[in-house]
Amino acid sequence: MLALVNYWLRAWTNMRFYAEKVSVSEDGEYFHLSLEAANSPKEGIENNPSDSPYLILQRSFEMPGRGLCYVETHDSDYCGHFRLRLNEFSPSRLAFEIVRSEKKHVEVSLALSAPVFEEVRPIVNVIFGN
Repeated sequence: MLALVNYWLRAWTNMRFYAEKVSVSEDGEYFHLSLEAANSPKEGIENNPSDSPYLILQRSFEMPGRGLCYVETHDSDYCGHFRLRLNEFSPSRLAFEIVRSEKKHVEVSLALSAPVFEEVRPIVNVIFGN
């Protein structure tokens, strides 16, 4: 019974983190969004940057018709090529679903200024097909 409960908890858990660093890029038919948590080393402990939460979303139109985005994160359960569905993008939050049956909800808290939000929004719209 405990194994079944643990399975369901792992299967339906959302990925959530706060991103301090946000960047976007565009190169022809290639679009990139990167979100990173701050590296905040604890006193007396060596900090490994790979331990910090991050999310990379990429979409390329070089192979039309597929509609898949590349997702890379600190959590290997969320990495791969997927269809994505945007739930919300605002200066304080990016929330979306990976179109699959489990481990599909991703939520990133943000604190974007108005100019940064306006810079990031067009790339997010392209990545999610809005």
